[in-house]
Amino acid sequence: RLRLPLLLPLPLLLPSRPLLPLRLPLPLNTEEASSAAENPPPTLPLPVPPAPLTFSLDPVPNRGHPRSRSLTSAPYTMRSFLSSLLLVPSLFVVNTLSAQVVLQPPPAVQVPPPVERCGFDALHQQLMQSDPAYRDRTLAFDAAARAQGGSFTRSLSTYKIPVVVHVMETGTGLTVLTDGQIRNAIKALNQRFRKVAGTAGFGSGVDVGIEFVLAVRDPNGNCTTGITRTNMTGNATYMASGVFRQSVGITDAALKALDVWDQTRYYNIWAVSEIDGNDGGSGIQGFAYFASSHGTSLDGCVMLANQMADPTSTVLTHEIGHALDVYHTFEGDVNGTACPNNSPCGTQGDQVCDTPPHIRSASDCNTSGTNGCDANSSNSLFVVNYMDYSSSDCQSMFSSGQAARMTLALTTARASFLAANGNTALVPPGDVDALADTVARIGPLVQEVHA
Repeated sequence: RLRLPLLLPLPLLLPSRPLLPLRLPLPLNTEEASSAAENPPPTLPLPVPPAPLTFSLDPVPNRGHPRSRSLTSAPYTMRSFLSSLLLVPSLFVVNTLSAQVVLQPPPAVQVPPPVERCGFDALHQQLMQSDPAYRDRTLAFDAAARAQGGSFTRSLSTYKIPVVVHVMETGTGLTVLTDGQIRNAIKALNQRFRKVAGTAGFGSGVDVGIEFVLAVRDPNGNCTTGITRTNMTGNATYMASGVFRQSVGITDAALKALDVWDQTRYYNIWAVSEIDGNDGGSGIQGFAYFASSHGTSLDGCVMLANQMADPTSTVLTHEIGHALDVYHTFEGDVNGTACPNNSPCGTQGDQVCDTPPHIRSASDCNTSGTNGCDANSSNSLFVVNYMDYSSSDCQSMFSSGQAARMTLALTTARASFLAANGNTALVPPGDVDALADTVARIGPLVQEVHA
C-alpha cells in the first residue's frame, strides 16, 4: 500500500525565476531500458525567460491575456503546476518500488530430519566400526543365516528366555511402573512372539516359538520376581535428562553398571524415565544390541518406562527383535531418503527375502498406499511388521524369514539363556529335580534342532 504525502495549500510565494522543464523518471521494463540506453532522448535547451513568471488562475488559460506567460510553448497553469508536484513523489515511489521488485528464487524448503524412534542403527554402526569382535560375530552370523536360506521350521518345543526388568526410578510420574504392569508387558510380548489368537499379536505372520519369562532365581540363587528397583534421585544427570543416546543424559554404560544381572543367563531390560531428555515423549523410545554383544557389559534393552506401562505399545517387541538379530525392515534407506538396495535380498537391506524393501514409515498406518521401492506393491506388506517405524496400532507380525534369524540367534550366540544348557534362572531355588527333568526333556530337542 503506497502512502502519498498530503499536499497542503501552497503559499502564494511564486518563484522569482522560471521553473525548469520537468523530466520525470518513469519505470522501465528490461526491453525499454535497453532501447533507452541505445537511443537516449534529445536534451532540450533551457529557455531563458525575459521576465518573472506569472500564473493564470483561470480554469482555461487565456492565451491572449497580457499577464499570462507559459513556461514553454504550451500554456502552463497553476493547476498544471500543482498536478506536477503531485506526480513527482508518486512517480518517485513507483520508480523506487519497481527498482526493488527483483525476482528471487523461492526459499529452499526445510525438510526436518525424520524422528528416530529406535537407537539401534547408530549403536550397531558404531560397534561395527569400533569393535572388531562385535563385527566379526555379526558377519559370521549373517553368513550362517544366508547358508540357512531363511527357511523357518517351528521348533517342537517353545524356547524360553529368562528376563529381568530394572526400573530406574525418579520418584516422578515418568517411572511409575507397577509389578503388575511389567507382568502385563511381558504377557503382551509373548502374545506377539507366539501369534496368540484373539490378541493384538494374531496377525498375518508366524508363531516364532520363543517366550520370555521373568526370572524366578536371582544370580545368588535366591527367589526373585525378576524385577528390581533402583532409586536414581541422587544422580542429577539422570534426574534431569535420563539416558544419553544422541544428546544428553547418563551414558548407557553408566546406567547398566548401576544394576545388572549376569548377561549370559538373563536378558536385562532397563525401564528409564527419559532418553536424551525427551521427557518420556517423542524421539527415541528404546534401543537394544544384536546377539553379537551377548555376555558383554553393553548387552540388554533400554526403553522408556511409560512404554512398558502401556500394553498396547510394541516398543519392547521391536527392541527384542533387534536383540535376536533382526534388522529394521527399511534397513539401508539412508535415513529415510532413498529406497534400500535389495539385490540380492539375502545380503542387502534387512537380509530377509520375505520383507519388501521400503522407506521407513512416518509413525502411521498407511496400509492403503503403494510401495515405490517394490514395484508399487501394497504398503500392507511392511506397515504391519514389528520392525518398521509405523505404529503400534497396526503392527502385528514377524515374517518367516525374521523368525528364522531369531531362532538361529537364540540357539547359537544366545544359547546360554536356555535351560537345556544348564541355565537355572527359571528354576525355583531348591528344585533340583525340576531342573534335571527340564534338561532331560529339552536337551534332546535342542540337539535335534542343531542337527
